[in-house]
Amino acid sequence: MAPSMFNRATLHNIGFLESRKVAHFDCYIFHDVDLVPLDDRILYRCGDNPRHFPVSIKRHGQRDAKKMYDDYFGGVVALTTRQYTDVNGNSNLYFGWGGEDDDLLLR
Repeated sequence: MAPSMFNRATLHNIGFLESRKVAHFDCYIFHDVDLVPLDDRILYRCGDNPRHFPVSIKRHGQRDAKKMYDDYFGGVVALTTRQYTDVNGNSNLYFGWGGEDDDLLLR
């Protein structure tokens, strides 16, 4: 029995697989719903390597944006179809919040 019903990584995998039934997309951007870009010059696109968008995060009430931690790879990431399939998507083993983004970085 899982400790939580929520599995964010599985939702990403399902979204990836279901979107492939609709059309041939070459870039997938996985975006946390609670993050808002503060600069409209940010180009949401894929590159030669997986791309992590938020360099720092400003939480409500904070004066300055801060980096979560050194190897943070969560929030908003972009991967090409090839990159996502090469790493076999996200691990379905993470329930609740946290860990799945660190695992994706290691993949």
